[in-house]
Amino acid sequence: LEELITAKITVGDLQRSYDFYTGLVGLKPTDPELAETGLKSTADFIEIGLNPSGSRRDPALMLIRRKGDVPDKASAQRTWIAFKTPDVAAAVARIKAAGFDVRNEATPYEDLTFGIVHDPDGYTVEFLAERPAK
Repeated sequence: LEELITAKITVGDLQRSYDFYTGLVGLKPTDPELAETGLKSTADFIEIGLNPSGSRRDPALMLIRRKGDVPDKASAQRTWIAFKTPDVAAAVARIKAAGFDVRNEATPYEDLTFGIVHDPDGYTVEFLAERPAK
C-alpha cells in the first residue's frame, strides 16, 4: 500500500481559500514563508501546502492558483475533502458564521457525526468525528 502525500485543488481566489482553510478549518502552511510570498505573488502558477501540523513531512492539501484556471462550481461540488475533528457542530458553525454554504449540519450516522459545507470555490468539505460507544 502506498501512502497519500498530497491532494491538490485549483482555487479561484488564493487569499480567500487560504483564509478559509487556515482561519476556519484550522490548517497551517507547510512553508509559511512560501505561503506569504505566494499570496502576494502575481506569478502565473502558485502552490501553497496546508495541513494540521504545518510540517512538510505530513500529507498536505495543496491550494493551486493557475492563471486563467477557475474551478467550475458543479465539478467542485463533486470533489470531497474530509477532515477528522473533535467537534463537528463547532466546525460547521464556524463555516456558517463566516457566510459559507452548509449542506449538512452536524448529523449522527452510525458511529460517526458528520457535517458538510462548501468552501469558497464550492468544493465539498466534510467534517467527521467518531461518536462515543453506547
